[in-house]
This record gives sequence, C-alpha cells and structure tokens, in this order.
Amino acid sequence: MRLTAATRDYLAGVYVLGCTSARVRRRIEALARRDPLLRAAQDRWAQRLAGLAGGVPPVQPQPQTIKAILARLAPQDGAGGLRPWRGLRQGLAAAILGAALALGGYFYSSGVRPVLTAQVADAQGQPNWDFAAPADGHALTVRVRRPGLVPPDHSLEIWALSAQGKAVSLGLVPAARDQVLALNAVQREALRGAQQIAITREPVGGSPTGQATGPILHMAALTRRG
Repeated sequence: MRLTAATRDYLAGVYVLGCTSARVRRRIEALARRDPLLRAAQDRWAQRLAGLAGGVPPVQPQPQTIKAILARLAPQDGAGGLRPWRGLRQGLAAAILGAALALGGYFYSSGVRPVLTAQVADAQGQPNWDFAAPADGHALTVRVRRPGLVPPDHSLEIWALSAQGKAVSLGLVPAARDQVLALNAVQREALRGAQQIAITREPVGGSPTGQATGPILHMAALTRRG
C-alpha cells in the first residue's frame, strides 16, 4: 500500500488518539513497521497532544465546529487517497475535541494526582522513566528522566503485566521527550489489572506479533493511590 503524506498523517492521528477498532489498529501498526515516515507522523501526533495545556475549562462545541474539523481532516489527495479509512473521520474529530479538554489533565504539570504510578530505574537506582495514569486510564504519561536510552536500531516497548503473567503492550518508550500515550479499551483494562510494568527491547516500531519478542530490560511495580 503506497501512502501519501496526508494518508500517513491521518492514520497516525487515528492511531495515537485510539479511535480505531482493534483490527484497524493492528493494520496501522503493520504499516508503521514498514514505513518510517508513518512512525515519524505518529511521533508528531503524540507530541501535539503532549503540548496541550492542562486546566482548560470545558466548553460545548458548536455544531459547525465539528463540521469544520471534519472538513480539514478530509485528505486532498484525489480519489485514491484514503477511501478505505474515511469511515474513521468522525471518530477522529470527536477524539480531538475530547483530547483538547481532557488529556491535559494527565500531564505532570497539570497538578492532577495520578492513580497509577511506576518508576523504572537502572541498576544503580537512577530513574530512567516515570509512568502515571489517571483513574479513567485513558492515557499513560511517560516522563523521560534520562534521554538517549532508546537505541536507534530498536524500540523499547512498555507492557502491562497481570498477576497471571499476561502482557499487553501499552506503546513505545519515547526516545527524548515526555509523551502521553492514548490507550484503547484493551490497554485500559490491562493497565487497571496490572501489577507491574515491563520494558522490552523490540524491533523498530514495536513487537511484530503483539507479544513481547525481545529481552526484558526493566520491570517496575505499579503503585495504586486512592
């Protein structure tokens, strides 16, 4: 499948915002493993969300606002661009509106107290990354304490580990800057039931199978606060 720049940006947006079905998400992940430009677009979308300010007062958008967003999201590539993916546009628009009002509350700078937290440190006890999620679990904030730990020829993948040892991927460790990872329903459920977080080394773009394939580099207990 040959992707245009507009197609990549669209697919990256719906993926990062978590507003696709599991089947479509897997398809986008498969494309991203073969397309570094799509992975770069996913990083840009994550950074856009990470830049949202916390504490924005809730507002009820006007009907024309949604129409305007849909119009701007529509690709201009001609007939061949995104036809198989156009059914996702409305979900993406709704997710963008919700993100602008809600995701800011997940950031460390917002002052909102996270319910789930974990810290991954090295053998000397120096922190590498902090993880935090609010009560609803719609996103996982990753705070990079020591940039440069992600190797250029691999990705580091985050896994939620249940007491029974089941692992569910929560996304990739950012290389340099703090990032907010939007979680889908499966990931939210896994995080709520998890006892630990694990970090594995995987091929660029993450595990190709949906299961951990590389060595476990770090593990950390999840702390729950009332």
